[in-house]
Amino acid sequence: MRTVAFAGADDVVPAYEIAALADSPQQALAGAFVDRVAGPAGAAALGKRGFLPP
Repeated sequence: MRTVAFAGADDVVPAYEIAALADSPQQALAGAFVDRVAGPAGAAALGKRGFLPP
């Protein structure tokens, strides 16, 4: 594998979308999962795996 540099690559702003489905059979659990991923604990876990904060 090799890296290819291109102009403007350092200016990319990450965007990670997450949502609970409106028709989820377990809406409370889905909402809690979204809250966890979007909160400080989720940010820390994602950061350890190379995801940048938005």
